[in-house]
Amino acid sequence: MEENMIEIQLTYEGNEFTTFVNQCFYDVLRKDPTTLQNYAELVYNKEHMNRNDVNEDKENDKFYWSEASVKLLLDKRLSMEKDFIQPKCSKKKIVEQNCNGLK
Repeated sequence: MEENMIEIQLTYEGNEFTTFVNQCFYDVLRKDPTTLQNYAELVYNKEHMNRNDVNEDKENDKFYWSEASVKLLLDKRLSMEKDFIQPKCSKKKIVEQNCNGLK
């Protein structure tokens, strides 16, 4: 695992399991219980369910962010608009700063 990954404990339908997420995503999950529950369901279904149906609808496997989480990320991103348009600054570095700002 990468150094900046955090192991988190998730629960879905009474089943407890762990997974790893980056710091930025961890901060979002910590602040929004709806997104945390949606993510737990997604991880559980992908990693713990035996899926033998080859005709399974892949549309059901998408992760949905809650409206509050989307607004939080958009507000943070928009507050850093000047940084994103400066040509001397790496967008990766700005995104990392954005994540650190969510802590």
